[in-house]
Amino acid sequence: MQLQPANGLGGHVVRRRLALLGIAIGLIVASGCAKPRVWQPPRIDLRSYGTLGLVQFSGDDHGPTATRQFLTALHTAQAGVPVLELGPLSPLLRSVGHEALDAEAARAIGERYRVGVLVIGDLEIEKPRPSFSVQSFTEANASAEILGSLDTRILDARSGATIWSNGARGKRSVAHLNLSAGSRPDFGAIDPDDEQAELVRWMVGRVTSDFHGRWVRP
Repeated sequence: MQLQPANGLGGHVVRRRLALLGIAIGLIVASGCAKPRVWQPPRIDLRSYGTLGLVQFSGDDHGPTATRQFLTALHTAQAGVPVLELGPLSPLLRSVGHEALDAEAARAIGERYRVGVLVIGDLEIEKPRPSFSVQSFTEANASAEILGSLDTRILDARSGATIWSNGARGKRSVAHLNLSAGSRPDFGAIDPDDEQAELVRWMVGRVTSDFHGRWVRP
């Protein structure tokens, strides 16, 4: 008796199962050939410094917000690291009889508050800066942007030496106007306060990237 090839619904099911089996085998082979990922520890191990003394970042209204976000990002990256919040820099310096944050002041703060390092940050957010450009007699553009910078450092409370630093620069558009002959004006605007807050969050994320470990392929 001669066997007949599978037809109809039964043949379709068989072919579909064979196709799925082929895909599964391909995925298994591919996963076996791929290099395994390895854990890359964070560049900065905050636990090695003992208790961290966090000084409130400078930056007018945005300084306290950036400090809280920095603390949250720090603990998200390395949970359980002890952090003592020391408040604004000026009253902190007065509490140890100093006017500027030099090596002696860092040692005095470390001794009084029993912290191993000091974490400081300088935040600057500029007001919206307008710009205007003319491409031709029939086309012109205008826009407004906010610029920001965040510089952070970790100081050894015994010597005052900087043992880590990182910074971020960014900008956000808050308004634009495009004029072109024969077309309707294109205008858009965003609440500057919302964009400033978003810019601060982005910069904090950038400067705290050294605290995160990650999985990488060798």
